Amino acid sequence: MKRKKFEAAAMAAILAAMSLNGSLIHVSAAENNGSEDDFANQIAAEFSQPEMKYKPYARWWLAEGSHTDETLRESVQELYDDGYGGIEFVTLDESQYLDKETYAWGSPEWIHDTKVIIEECNRLGMSVSMTSGTHWSTANLISITPDEEAASQELGVSPRVEYKEANTKLLPVMRSAEDADYLYLYHYMYEDEENYEGEISLDGIYEPYVIDTWSGNVEKVQGVSYEDGRTVLHVDAAPGETMVFALKHGDDGENSVEQIEAENSGEGTRNEAKDIADTKSEVEKNVSKNAAGAKEKEGNEAVDELQEKSSINNVLTLSNWNLTIDSYEPGEKVTRTEENEDTGVTTTEAAYTTNHVEIDVGTLAELVSWKDIESVGETVSGIGTYTTTFELPDEWQIAENTEASEGDTESASSEAAKTNSGKIEFQADSFQGGTAAIWINDTKVPVNMDRRTADLTAYIQPGENTITVRVTSSLRNIMITQGYDGWIFGTPDPDDYGMTGETKLVYTK
Repeated sequence: MKRKKFEAAAMAAILAAMSLNGSLIHVSAAENNGSEDDFANQIAAEFSQPEMKYKPYARWWLAEGSHTDETLRESVQELYDDGYGGIEFVTLDESQYLDKETYAWGSPEWIHDTKVIIEECNRLGMSVSMTSGTHWSTANLISITPDEEAASQELGVSPRVEYKEANTKLLPVMRSAEDADYLYLYHYMYEDEENYEGEISLDGIYEPYVIDTWSGNVEKVQGVSYEDGRTVLHVDAAPGETMVFALKHGDDGENSVEQIEAENSGEGTRNEAKDIADTKSEVEKNVSKNAAGAKEKEGNEAVDELQEKSSINNVLTLSNWNLTIDSYEPGEKVTRTEENEDTGVTTTEAAYTTNHVEIDVGTLAELVSWKDIESVGETVSGIGTYTTTFELPDEWQIAENTEASEGDTESASSEAAKTNSGKIEFQADSFQGGTAAIWINDTKVPVNMDRRTADLTAYIQPGENTITVRVTSSLRNIMITQGYDGWIFGTPDPDDYGMTGETKLVYTK
């Protein structure tokens, strides 16, 4: 009988999840801003609770065949419970640590472990695939071939997704489903400082809706134009941002240009052409908004109102943040041993529990990286919780957060208050690559991680409010202290962690 003992520094299998941002956030269709648009509500409902085939995959970096069956089944179950619809597993070359003949790719133990993963995925209804490794080939063609985009353009063939101007920042993917077509855009130049703005042309006539992948809200896109049987979208994407569009087509499930253009012309039941015309004039309406409002009032009353609007301070800087850090440190070593009757191999794997050490930093004079805080330093990884309070300015008008009951005599005034209310948005300079969660008065609110913003309008209250921001870090800094030797380019410098720079509330009306 062969026996091999394999000890992992943290855990036997490393999971690297690669998915659409925000696709695991659960929101109900009722949260779609109270929209009466049936298509928008349908998309919101499907996005919040997608079918298994539409859920994201996780890429699993599997350390060859050095696992127990129990560990593999637990790992697959964890991914299923976290909302993943499938697994792509990649086997790592761990020959320097393992008995290659016993555990390497293609060995009986590896084949056994692969079967366990496939069986468990099938039991849960998850998809499963595998790849031979991470060394993907790069196409460096020296001339134009019939399959290249340049050759297609010479033949007058346009792609389904076409940029109106040269683009080296956006990655598009377009897919068709039963209810609609979908366009995914990713601004992969995440280190840029400025947004990408430009136009994208889609093959077909669509009614586009944009899905907020962080909150699940779905809104109809305004300012769409149509050229030669194509739909033209204006895109404004922040560095690192993903955008998902649901593209509504004809009831027959096809991109019927004639049908949708007829409906947009005013002859169809939806009369969408009027909507488009109204959208084109929206800019002019906004420009003359104050002037138009003044004309509807008399004399000094209009002047006083405009002066009041101009005197409102629309930015409230947040300060005096209190910080506590849940520091993750290695705990006790736990081993698990399995004897495989089929292969005759006994495998012992090791993992470590996690010790949680609380660091009470106190009130911060400024928001800086954890490694620059004396009581934290360069060796800490974990979760930081930032808390502060603020007084909502009296001039910031917000709608009441409770709906007026049916028959309420104050319903009309309540609706008027909502009409005159503004939007309050939290903005942070940086989370240093970590993820963030935000609570306002103990209520969790959706966060746009791409733009580091959160709409607090529906959750904020007059007077004093408490805001809490929880920011995670990677485990890099603590792994450096543990002597981890798996870095691709040598031991890195400690990372910056935490919420840094300026934080503020911005009021718009």
